[in-house]
Amino acid sequence: MKKSNRQAQQYINFIRTSVLKFYISEYETFKTLPETTIFYKALKVQPATKKAICKAFDLNIDSMCRRKRMFEIDGKLQQSRKKAICQFTGKYAHLLTTNSFLFNSKYFGYD
Repeated sequence: MKKSNRQAQQYINFIRTSVLKFYISEYETFKTLPETTIFYKALKVQPATKKAICKAFDLNIDSMCRRKRMFEIDGKLQQSRKKAICQFTGKYAHLLTTNSFLFNSKYFGYD
């Protein structure tokens, strides 16, 4: 089921707002950080798909794919065990997080 543009945009706005609120930052200030840092910090606050985070903060999707792999190898990023429906694309995808408190949770843990 494809998400409508309005629903997708609302989800992107939700991600952006929740991350900026957590870091008490304005979008323009947050965007001055390196793309890798933005990606890591956003996933620490809001578990989401790579594409949703990239869209929310205007990041290069292809380069974030390489960064995602780097974070996984370093043990700093974990993906969900099961696929969920992405609120941005409407397709099944794994959610990602860099929040270590979620690594052993029921949804992300591999126990």
